[in-house]
Amino acid sequence: MVNATPTYAQLLDWWYQGQMKQYQQPQQIQDGGFMVMPTEDAALKYPVAPGNSITFKIENQPLLIEKTMGFSKMDSPQIKYFDVVERKAKLTEDKPVDPEYVLKTDFDTVMSNISEVKEEIAEIKNRLEDGV
Repeated sequence: MVNATPTYAQLLDWWYQGQMKQYQQPQQIQDGGFMVMPTEDAALKYPVAPGNSITFKIENQPLLIEKTMGFSKMDSPQIKYFDVVERKAKLTEDKPVDPEYVLKTDFDTVMSNISEVKEEIAEIKNRLEDGV
């Protein structure tokens, strides 16, 4: 005679398999840390854990949204919007001037100041020698 009543292990196994089918793995962050969402509303409704930030890329729009939650569950999320703008050329960076490099105009100004100071020193020496 076959026992028709399932054992505790069989019931637990059956329940566990049912739970695993219901459980869906959360959407993973892809594309270099951006979570791609179909609409802005979907990004705003996406839950964020306290103390975390998520950056959303909206499909088919040049828009990034950063949603940040404070450490308290009572805080409301902070939302920042960023427009993605295409740039046609590379930005030019101002290179720092090498401290050993001097512009000709600066050099000429310094040399004229030195010449003036030398002339004043010569005048003072002449006065002292003349006894004035």
